[in-house]
Amino acid sequence: MERCSNPQNQAGTYSITTNSLTTGKHVISVVATDSESNTGFEELMITVKRTGPSVYFWTTRTMIKKGEDAIFTLSAVNPIGKPPMTVQLILKPPSGVSVTSSSFAKAGSGIYTCTQTIESGDNVRSIEVHLTGNEVGTHEIASEVCYQFDGSLKSPTRYETPTLIVEPDTRSSDSEFKTRELVVPGFGVMVAVMGLLAVYLWRKRR
Repeated sequence: MERCSNPQNQAGTYSITTNSLTTGKHVISVVATDSESNTGFEELMITVKRTGPSVYFWTTRTMIKKGEDAIFTLSAVNPIGKPPMTVQLILKPPSGVSVTSSSFAKAGSGIYTCTQTIESGDNVRSIEVHLTGNEVGTHEIASEVCYQFDGSLKSPTRYETPTLIVEPDTRSSDSEFKTRELVVPGFGVMVAVMGLLAVYLWRKRR
């Protein structure tokens, strides 16, 4: 039997959230007492069924400058009552994008893999992968996600292809332009000094 406390001192409709419940049948006991100590009692039967896991591969940033990182996240939840769940993410980034994450291992041919085990009832487990844009353009990040409970068959593989747009880094162009602006005037002053020196020597010889 599940007991929850939500004291109130006025008439109305109220709601309350229980703690996490295991799979199976549960009885929720509800007791109401008015100002004259009259008590009402009710029991509610609920059944918690096993639900499937939640696995997502997503990002909040799909457009970056060249040389910047975009953070992609693999989020997974193993419901209460399930055996330990192993989640695997496989990434196949194009040549213009590189993977930088300690959670991923390179499996050859430009393929990166990450495997995590999630216990039953775990809160959201998030695995971050940083993708660096090395070349300007639109890049498709091929990914494969699958999971497997201990003692069960592997789930069907889910294929996703998020897009990452890499734009030119205009900041580096601006700094190069400013450098050129500083160098050119200096060179002009040097040429002028050399010209004056040549005229002085020519007159001295005469």
